[in-house]
Amino acid sequence: MAIFGIDRILSSTAGQIANDYTGMYWYCPRSGSATDVSFYANATAGTTTFQGMIYSRTASTTGTLLEQTGVSGSINTTPQWITLSLNASLSVTAGTIYWIILWSGNAYDMVFDAIGATGQAMNFTGATFSSPAVSFTGAVLFDSMISAYVTFTPTAEAARSSSVGLSSEVGLSSYIL
Repeated sequence: MAIFGIDRILSSTAGQIANDYTGMYWYCPRSGSATDVSFYANATAGTTTFQGMIYSRTASTTGTLLEQTGVSGSINTTPQWITLSLNASLSVTAGTIYWIILWSGNAYDMVFDAIGATGQAMNFTGATFSSPAVSFTGAVLFDSMISAYVTFTPTAEAARSSSVGLSSEVGLSSYIL
Protein backbone atom coordinates (compact mmCIF):
# COMPACT_ATOMS: atom_id res chain seq x y z
CA MET A 1 0.00 0.00 0.00
CA ALA A 2 1.07 3.58 -0.61
CA ILE A 3 -0.37 7.06 -0.22
CA PHE A 4 -0.19 10.47 -1.80
CA GLY A 5 -1.24 13.50 0.23
CA ILE A 6 -0.77 14.43 3.91
CA ASP A 7 -1.26 11.66 6.48
CA ARG A 8 -0.57 13.75 9.57
CA ILE A 9 -2.72 16.12 11.58
CA LEU A 10 -1.83 19.67 10.61
CA SER A 11 -1.97 22.59 13.03
CA SER A 12 -4.84 24.92 12.04
CA THR A 13 -8.60 24.46 11.76
CA ALA A 14 -10.95 26.19 9.33
CA GLY A 15 -14.73 26.00 9.50
CA GLN A 16 -16.56 25.09 6.30
CA ILE A 17 -20.25 25.70 5.66
CA ALA A 18 -22.84 23.24 4.38
CA ASN A 19 -22.31 22.11 0.77
CA ASP A 20 -18.66 23.22 0.86
CA TYR A 21 -16.07 21.41 -1.20
CA THR A 22 -12.56 21.62 0.26
CA GLY A 23 -9.53 20.01 -1.29
CA MET A 24 -5.94 20.16 -2.43
CA TYR A 25 -3.99 18.87 -5.36
CA TRP A 26 -1.23 16.35 -4.95
CA TYR A 27 1.41 14.63 -7.07
CA CYS A 28 1.05 10.84 -7.47
CA PRO A 29 4.52 9.27 -7.15
CA ARG A 30 3.74 5.83 -8.62
CA SER A 31 1.18 4.26 -10.92
CA GLY A 32 -1.34 2.00 -9.27
CA SER A 33 -4.92 1.51 -8.17
CA ALA A 34 -6.50 3.98 -5.70
CA THR A 35 -9.08 2.55 -3.29
CA ASP A 36 -9.69 5.09 -0.50
CA VAL A 37 -9.55 8.76 0.42
CA SER A 38 -8.97 9.92 4.01
CA PHE A 39 -9.53 13.30 5.67
CA TYR A 40 -9.08 14.65 9.18
CA ALA A 41 -12.25 16.59 10.01
CA ASN A 42 -15.26 16.83 12.29
CA ALA A 43 -18.81 18.18 12.38
CA THR A 44 -19.05 21.67 13.88
CA ALA A 45 -22.28 20.69 15.68
CA GLY A 46 -24.25 17.49 15.96
CA THR A 47 -23.30 15.00 13.25
CA THR A 48 -22.66 15.13 9.54
CA THR A 49 -21.79 12.82 6.68
CA PHE A 50 -18.99 13.25 4.15
CA GLN A 51 -18.17 12.26 0.60
CA GLY A 52 -14.68 12.13 -0.92
CA MET A 53 -13.82 12.74 -4.56
CA ILE A 54 -10.80 12.61 -6.82
CA TYR A 55 -10.67 15.04 -9.74
CA SER A 56 -8.12 15.48 -12.48
CA ARG A 57 -6.12 18.73 -12.47
CA THR A 58 -6.15 21.07 -15.45
CA ALA A 59 -3.79 24.06 -15.21
CA SER A 60 -4.45 25.51 -11.75
CA THR A 61 -7.97 24.22 -11.33
CA THR A 62 -9.93 21.00 -11.09
CA GLY A 63 -10.76 19.07 -14.20
CA THR A 64 -13.01 16.03 -14.46
CA LEU A 65 -14.52 14.03 -11.61
CA LEU A 66 -12.65 10.72 -11.84
CA GLU A 67 -14.16 8.79 -8.93
CA GLN A 68 -16.08 9.37 -5.72
CA THR A 69 -16.96 7.58 -2.51
CA GLY A 70 -20.27 6.72 -1.01
CA VAL A 71 -21.53 8.68 2.00
CA SER A 72 -19.74 8.08 5.30
CA GLY A 73 -21.52 7.14 8.47
CA SER A 74 -22.34 9.89 10.93
CA ILE A 75 -19.33 11.83 12.14
CA ASN A 76 -19.66 13.88 15.33
CA THR A 77 -17.82 16.89 16.75
CA THR A 78 -14.72 14.89 17.75
CA PRO A 79 -11.91 15.51 15.22
CA GLN A 80 -11.02 12.20 13.56
CA TRP A 81 -9.67 10.51 10.48
CA ILE A 82 -12.45 9.66 8.05
CA THR A 83 -11.55 6.97 5.51
CA LEU A 84 -13.98 6.56 2.64
CA SER A 85 -13.82 3.78 0.04
CA LEU A 86 -14.04 4.79 -3.59
CA ASN A 87 -17.07 3.38 -5.41
CA ALA A 88 -14.65 1.69 -7.81
CA SER A 89 -10.87 1.47 -7.81
CA LEU A 90 -9.25 4.26 -9.82
CA SER A 91 -6.15 3.81 -11.94
CA VAL A 92 -3.66 6.54 -10.95
CA THR A 93 -0.61 7.44 -13.02
CA ALA A 94 2.89 8.29 -11.80
CA GLY A 95 3.72 11.95 -12.28
CA THR A 96 0.07 13.04 -12.50
CA ILE A 97 -1.43 15.63 -10.18
CA TYR A 98 -4.88 14.93 -8.72
CA TRP A 99 -7.31 16.96 -6.61
CA ILE A 100 -8.38 15.25 -3.35
CA ILE A 101 -11.72 16.80 -2.37
CA LEU A 102 -14.06 16.47 0.63
CA TRP A 103 -17.74 17.48 0.60
CA SER A 104 -20.32 17.63 3.39
CA GLY A 105 -23.96 18.66 3.44
CA ASN A 106 -23.51 20.21 6.91
CA ALA A 107 -20.96 22.54 8.47
CA TYR A 108 -17.61 20.93 9.32
CA ASP A 109 -14.05 21.75 10.39
CA MET A 110 -11.07 20.89 8.18
CA VAL A 111 -7.46 20.81 9.42
CA PHE A 112 -4.81 22.63 7.37
CA ASP A 113 -1.45 24.44 7.38
CA ALA A 114 -0.54 27.48 5.33
CA ILE A 115 2.47 25.74 3.76
CA GLY A 116 1.26 24.78 0.31
CA ALA A 117 2.25 25.89 -3.15
CA THR A 118 0.43 28.82 -4.73
CA GLY A 119 -3.23 27.91 -5.17
CA GLN A 120 -2.71 24.33 -3.96
CA ALA A 121 -5.90 24.20 -1.91
CA MET A 122 -9.41 25.28 -2.81
CA ASN A 123 -12.81 25.93 -1.33
CA PHE A 124 -16.07 25.99 -3.28
CA THR A 125 -19.67 26.26 -2.13
CA GLY A 126 -22.27 25.06 -4.52
CA ALA A 127 -23.61 21.71 -5.60
CA THR A 128 -25.58 19.38 -3.39
CA PHE A 129 -24.49 15.90 -2.39
CA SER A 130 -26.73 14.14 -4.88
CA SER A 131 -25.06 16.02 -7.71
CA PRO A 132 -21.27 16.51 -7.26
CA ALA A 133 -19.84 19.63 -8.86
CA VAL A 134 -18.81 19.25 -12.48
CA SER A 135 -17.01 22.57 -12.41
CA PHE A 136 -15.36 24.60 -9.69
CA THR A 137 -15.46 27.89 -11.58
CA GLY A 138 -15.28 30.62 -8.97
CA ALA A 139 -13.59 28.46 -6.35
CA VAL A 140 -11.35 30.28 -3.88
CA LEU A 141 -7.75 29.06 -4.20
CA PHE A 142 -5.34 29.45 -1.30
CA ASP A 143 -1.77 28.48 -0.42
CA SER A 144 -2.35 25.68 2.08
CA MET A 145 -2.41 21.95 2.52
CA ILE A 146 -5.08 19.92 4.27
CA SER A 147 -4.87 16.68 6.23
CA ALA A 148 -6.02 14.42 3.40
CA TYR A 149 -4.58 11.55 1.38
CA VAL A 150 -5.36 8.83 -1.14
CA THR A 151 -4.48 5.19 -0.45
CA PHE A 152 -3.41 3.17 -3.47
CA THR A 153 -1.73 -0.10 -4.39
CA PRO A 154 1.28 0.52 -6.63
CA THR A 155 1.65 -1.60 -9.73
CA ALA A 156 4.14 -4.45 -9.38
CA GLU A 157 6.87 -2.46 -11.12
CA ALA A 158 6.34 0.60 -8.92
CA ALA A 159 6.17 -1.45 -5.72
CA ARG A 160 9.75 -2.68 -6.21
CA SER A 161 11.10 0.85 -5.88
CA SER A 162 11.85 2.15 -2.40
CA SER A 163 12.54 5.72 -3.46
CA VAL A 164 10.36 8.57 -2.29
CA GLY A 165 8.30 10.38 -4.91
CA LEU A 166 8.83 14.12 -4.62
CA SER A 167 7.07 17.00 -6.25
CA SER A 168 8.95 20.25 -6.45
CA GLU A 169 5.61 21.91 -7.07
CA VAL A 170 4.24 21.02 -3.64
CA GLY A 171 7.52 20.59 -1.81
CA LEU A 172 6.54 17.50 0.19
CA SER A 173 6.66 13.81 -0.45
CA SER A 174 4.39 10.87 -1.01
CA TYR A 175 5.60 7.44 -0.09
CA ILE A 176 5.11 3.71 -0.23
CA LEU A 177 4.10 2.14 3.08
